[in-house]
Amino acid sequence: MLFRSPQSLRTLVLEILLHFSFLRSNADMMLQRNVMQSIESAARGETNVEYVPMGVAIIANLCENIDLHVTIVESPLFEVLTGLIQNDSTPIQQEVIRALMLLSLSPKYHHVILATGVMANVCPIAMTERLLELALQDDAAVGDDLAERRRALVHLGERRARLRRSAGPASWPARAGWPSRGAA
Repeated sequence: MLFRSPQSLRTLVLEILLHFSFLRSNADMMLQRNVMQSIESAARGETNVEYVPMGVAIIANLCENIDLHVTIVESPLFEVLTGLIQNDSTPIQQEVIRALMLLSLSPKYHHVILATGVMANVCPIAMTERLLELALQDDAAVGDDLAERRRALVHLGERRARLRRSAGPASWPARAGWPSRGAA
């Protein structure tokens, strides 16, 4: 198994799996039991928390293949995604949102995605423009019945932009109640 090997070899194997996950024709290989267990273990950070972003990126890449949605939702990989919804790391959140956005392309999983609570967490985690964009795409993919949330997200983005223009980038974090970069 992947995680009984030395650290440098694990990293190389995960990088290879990440590259493999970009190509749809590799899906069967990626979803074999031992490979899926390695991806799950990496995404959970069982041996090294530095593997979590790479593991979640692999899962998100696999979600790009609509034919795999059933397999992913019924596998531990979906549990990994839902377990990371409230993670504080922006790169991890980007990949989780991207994966759920891609899964939401299958209408039969809308209720499953909504049940994860990800939509309630979209506004607070939308700390970057890219996350806000991914959140809007996720909301749009789920359907028009969530138009109000989508409008709220757009309003949040517009408000943040006005705050940045009026206060300037250096004072905006302090104005929002965050410590400044120089504060310890």
